[in-house]
Amino acid sequence: MEKIKTYRQYIEQTSFNKVWDILRSQYGETEDVKQFYIDLYEELKSLPKSPNGKPIQIREVYDFDRETLSEKLLYLSVDNVCYRQEVLIDQKVKVSTEQKIKDEEILALILYMSTLHGFETGRQADKAMADWLKSLKDDEPQRIQSDTDRNKAEAKSLERKKQYFWKHTINYDYAYDWSPILIILRRKIEFNIGYWYYHQRYVGWDVDVSRMELCCKLIDIAIDDGISGQKFYLNYRNAHRFKKDELSDDKDIIDSQTCELRAAKACHLVFKLLEKEIHKWWD
Repeated sequence: MEKIKTYRQYIEQTSFNKVWDILRSQYGETEDVKQFYIDLYEELKSLPKSPNGKPIQIREVYDFDRETLSEKLLYLSVDNVCYRQEVLIDQKVKVSTEQKIKDEEILALILYMSTLHGFETGRQADKAMADWLKSLKDDEPQRIQSDTDRNKAEAKSLERKKQYFWKHTINYDYAYDWSPILIILRRKIEFNIGYWYYHQRYVGWDVDVSRMELCCKLIDIAIDDGISGQKFYLNYRNAHRFKKDELSDDKDIIDSQTCELRAAKACHLVFKLLEKEIHKWWD
């Protein structure tokens, strides 16, 4: 069994040129953004150690109607990369795949999706914002350039990533199932979380993000329906509000009913939370 590596270890142990080949061939990145990745690659090596957090999760997505395993593999998916690079850098990378995935493929995917909202690290973004605010204070406002070749190239890269993000989100959609409604909603909230972690523009942004993260957790419970097999505590006293049938005395049946009840409560809370908070989530 291979040792689990961190994001930083992948960067230190993987040639950038190999990573760039993947970014160019598999993700369509162009030469005009290559230097952005080079600069970020070097900047990441110098970041201070980050505290333990959620592991970066990479898994395979399949089309099981195809014949061979290699044909069935559609793409790799990555979760928990909607944070600043400073938070991600020392997180473990857990790879759940049946096929052998090369290190450069893993790192290319992390770099690609962790730059969904921009190529800067948090400290670079903060410095740019501080310089701009200082220019306002000194009555020498700096124009935020949007038409330079660099910014045009970056904008095209971010648009490619956004399309990739939503293309593979829609792959979860099935007209005969209700759960993709919540999955797509969760992905939209996750997309917004990444934006706010990257920009951190206003006082209280972190409170709003914590509400968004709570909403995502509730959605996970609402669509889990006992599949994960997790143990949990559940309040049965208000079960009648969420479930019409009486709870069974049969252990096997009540376990199933308990999971359904928990999912129903979570689904109810998702929309109560959105009703109360969603209008605050704007820039």
